[in-house]
Amino acid sequence: MSNPEIEQVMLSIPERLPRENLEGINATIQFDFDGESSEPWMFTIRDEKSEIKPGKVDKPDAIFMAGIEDFLVLLSGDIEKIGWSFLQGKIVVEGDMTIVWRVLAQLRSS
Repeated sequence: MSNPEIEQVMLSIPERLPRENLEGINATIQFDFDGESSEPWMFTIRDEKSEIKPGKVDKPDAIFMAGIEDFLVLLSGDIEKIGWSFLQGKIVVEGDMTIVWRVLAQLRSS
């Protein structure tokens, strides 16, 4: 079952990342959100093109795990709230953290 708000945000990600900002990134990020009304999302970047769709990937380069509200706070750029979410373990990244932060930093500035 999909959460309409997170679905809208996730589907907008490829549009919000300019192609030139994807240079040098070849990776797949798995987004896992807490809650009954959420599903996992896979975000793939290859050859300066990106694609996002619902579902899981077998061996992602990184896994981003958070509650939907914490993810939305992260995208908002509220540094104080983001810091607390990390300290409380509400946002967790496994794997190549640099790829995740590079993508999320660009999303926050778009």
